[in-house]
Amino acid sequence: MPYKITGKVVGDDGYPIYQQAIIAEINSDGQQIANILSTEDTGSFVFFADNENSKIKITSPGYKEQFFLAKNIPIAIPLYPIDESVITVTRPKSNKTVLYFTVGTLAVAAIAAIVIGNKDKKKQTAKSKTVATVKPKPKALPKPKAKIVTV
Repeated sequence: MPYKITGKVVGDDGYPIYQQAIIAEINSDGQQIANILSTEDTGSFVFFADNENSKIKITSPGYKEQFFLAKNIPIAIPLYPIDESVITVTRPKSNKTVLYFTVGTLAVAAIAAIVIGNKDKKKQTAKSKTVATVKPKPKALPKPKAKIVTV
């Protein structure tokens, strides 16, 4: 019954290598009897070996090959360069300063908006209370003019 192997081929930095890796099953004579390629962008693979004691070889040009028993394959298989001058790919380090500055600026702006909004609400509430408590003066009716009538 086939033995399912899943994993990921990564470089010594923990990221997927910049190319595909070959995952192969080796027989007792040292010949490959089955193989697959890992995905180029993630390094992931799924492989079916004959049994859990099958010998598995992981290779990629420019990297040292690794051998495992099918049952002992780690989830992330690190490959190491044969020579540092051959593999010169370096991953960019993320600079989070801009992210922190942006998030901080947004937080300050949000807090300022909340404070200003609360002050406006207080002013509106105070105005509505003063308007409600001050009663308008009743309008005085004009006095009727008396007409002098002579007979």
